[in-house]
Amino acid sequence: MIEAQTGFARPSAAVARRLRNRLGPQVRAGRGLLARVPRDDLRLFGLTFAAGFLFFSVFLA
Repeated sequence: MIEAQTGFARPSAAVARRLRNRLGPQVRAGRGLLARVPRDDLRLFGLTFAAGFLFFSVFLA
């Protein structure tokens, strides 16, 4: 699929580095921020958010 679009099996390391540099440090910082949070904390936050959303949608309906 990628070969059909670009003509290359995968972009070279230089192309990937140039893309990363153009996207800027905020992408790397954001990924590091997410990586620092433990996965079970993220799951707990998601479950809490879903439960609250369901509760308020029923409560306000």
